[in-house]
Amino acid sequence: MMTAAASSAAPIGAPPELVETVDQAVDRALQNLAALQAERGSWPGDYGGPMFLLPMYVELAYLAHRLPPPERIARLVTYYTNVQRPDGSIGLHAESSTGSMFTT
Repeated sequence: MMTAAASSAAPIGAPPELVETVDQAVDRALQNLAALQAERGSWPGDYGGPMFLLPMYVELAYLAHRLPPPERIARLVTYYTNVQRPDGSIGLHAESSTGSMFTT
């Protein structure tokens, strides 16, 4: 579990009421992070959108000879198909309407 640091995050020489407010905010933030932290130590969440990450993952998996299972590959293909534009291109971000991730 995370614990607060011994010193304050408030600026040096700050008025005591500001120090107390900052310290309380930091404590609440740390408690929130600790509550959201998964058992394995990570913070699960959705990082969908940036389309340049998935190709790097696939290439690294290929180079490491550790391809994902077929059901995950099917989901990867579905994801790209769902964000593909009518002209067949894929933007830098899943929600982008201009630009292209890959060019030749």
